[in-house]
Amino acid sequence: MQVAISGPRISGTNQEYVDAAKSFLDASEHYCPNVLIVWGLRLWDNLPNKYWEDGGIIKVDGYSVSNGYYNLPNGHKVRAFAVYHPSTGYDCNYWYKVISKFI
Repeated sequence: MQVAISGPRISGTNQEYVDAAKSFLDASEHYCPNVLIVWGLRLWDNLPNKYWEDGGIIKVDGYSVSNGYYNLPNGHKVRAFAVYHPSTGYDCNYWYKVISKFI
């Protein structure tokens, strides 16, 4: 997001997510991360679709983990996956397994 959010547990507007997409993709292309950990399913659901490729079904302890790739114009591929936001329903033992699988 490129704007301040008014408080905790408040989501950005659809337009704010759209407005942030270019900055997000520009930063991804500039810094070329290998892995992107997306903290929260609301954010995951609002990531830009440009350059996106869905990942296969990946299960950890019987639960599917949302994942995919950004295939950037510079040829770099960024692996992305979603974890629950640490402020809600976050079991560090489970998410440690998930993060370890992707890193």
